[in-house]
Amino acid sequence: MKARYTAIIEPNVSGRYYAHVPDLPGCVTSGRNLKEAIDMITDAANLWLVSAEDHHDSIPVPTDWRDLKNLEAVTMTTISVDTFAYRADIEAENE
Repeated sequence: MKARYTAIIEPNVSGRYYAHVPDLPGCVTSGRNLKEAIDMITDAANLWLVSAEDHHDSIPVPTDWRDLKNLEAVTMTTISVDTFAYRADIEAENE
């Protein structure tokens, strides 16, 4: 499955960046800087979706970023997910 989801990234009081995908409940992570937070949330979203596929759970349709409300003080970015490529990477690491 290939898709694009909006990730929300906010600095927190510890100096880290908190990231989550509103469409994927519980898909949260953090990073030491903005780039790491984006890398981490992309990985977390792929893992979330792989798990949903494996358990035959419904996959949320990505919400258009313009439809997300009350997010004036945060950074939004679009992340690309590809569960086929993610599974291939995991298999290659386990060989």
